[in-house]
Amino acid sequence: MAVDGQETWNIQNYSYPGETGLDHLDRDWVIRSILGVGPDFDYEVLSCENWIARRLVASKFRDRRVFICGDAAHVWMPLGGFGMSAGIADAANLAWKLAGVLHGWARPQILDAYEAERQPITNQASRIISDIGYQIMMQRNELSTEVERLDAVGQAVVHRMSGSKGGAPSTTRSGRIIRYCASTPRRTSTASWQRPRNAACRLPFST
Repeated sequence: MAVDGQETWNIQNYSYPGETGLDHLDRDWVIRSILGVGPDFDYEVLSCENWIARRLVASKFRDRRVFICGDAAHVWMPLGGFGMSAGIADAANLAWKLAGVLHGWARPQILDAYEAERQPITNQASRIISDIGYQIMMQRNELSTEVERLDAVGQAVVHRMSGSKGGAPSTTRSGRIIRYCASTPRRTSTASWQRPRNAACRLPFST
């Protein structure tokens, strides 16, 4: 993932299900394999972080006068900015309700709708996103061995995978790696997805 579009990149890797820990990874080999570069390529690791992907959703979003939203209410693997979008949707949903109660144009009972609207949909979204993330990770098993070839056959595989119709690959001799992340995925079953309890429930990215 390009950070500045020039020389700084965020590289992420993961272990397969059944692999224990991350100590078995040859990090230099992983970085060079992901970048597709040889031993003559110079790079600098600016930071490295190991983490475990989890899916957590609070059982309730309110306790009397205390409300939670964002990462305090739900956590899942980073994917497409959906976690941030869900947090913004939580805050927007709660803000106008609080404003209505505080300014007198809404009854206090309206605050009960916050959890009813946001908890079910963030729980559902967390399962969908976790499953999509797992599927993306497992796509590495489907890569053709020909993708490493440097001839026209290898380029055809790359273009087919990326959906590209042409263009020459760009190369560089050095670069900076702003962050190398290694993670251990944990798959969640879609069998327990919840349907929204009412029409006001929306996906966080559609609000």
